[in-house]
Amino acid sequence: MIWAETIARALSQLAPEYAEAFSARANELIEDLRELDTWIAEQVAVIPPERRLLVTDHYAMGYFAARYGFEEAGVVIRSLDSAAQPSARDLVRLIDELKARQIPAIFVGMSVNPQLARQIARDSGVSLVPLYSGALSESDGPAADYFAYMRYNVSALVEYLQ
Repeated sequence: MIWAETIARALSQLAPEYAEAFSARANELIEDLRELDTWIAEQVAVIPPERRLLVTDHYAMGYFAARYGFEEAGVVIRSLDSAAQPSARDLVRLIDELKARQIPAIFVGMSVNPQLARQIARDSGVSLVPLYSGALSESDGPAADYFAYMRYNVSALVEYLQ
């Protein structure tokens, strides 16, 4: 929402004759984002708070987790760099955490090699669930724009965590 306002303000300075149109479009986008935020909160509400546990392939959902009451309970690669490699000790700890807390799934980005996460899922008996992170789907796919991207991911989270 802040970006929409900032962009509208910057464009209005560059082309003042269109300021009203830029502002109107920004307001429409902000309203759409508010509606999406409400929808996400409603969907997440069906997941009991104690089951809002996210295990992902790498740190990618911190803002989402904070906004909607999730705990980042574990991560396959404990780095923002998806090329980093976890130690054997890290992997054992993650498998133990998945089992001990009965976490049902590892959520992995569509653009990341899931091989290691797949092995951890197998070893711990949990599902491996693909999410969109960092990129949209093709234009005819399920996450062709930001709104579809968020709806797809939230629906997957709700399906596996409720």
